[in-house]
Amino acid sequence: MNSKDEKMAHLAKYVASETFDGTKQIEDGTKQIEDDTKQIADDTKQIEDDTKQHKRRQSSWDPNSVGLGLGYFERANLISYKL
Repeated sequence: MNSKDEKMAHLAKYVASETFDGTKQIEDGTKQIEDDTKQIADDTKQIEDDTKQHKRRQSSWDPNSVGLGLGYFERANLISYKL
């Protein structure tokens, strides 16, 4: 081989190597985006589940409830004292 052919062969190997590295970086970046997207979806699902659970705990005011009922009677007594 002459010097020009050797330089071209070396350049071709370099370009192929750089292309492979670039492709590998793109694949790694794509994988990271997929992982991040899955994590966001999981986090969103968890927030939705937590919100549903929280809404279940927020029942409407029940006068037969002991905790709320006592508050009601305390308020009723305060109102009757003012009358």
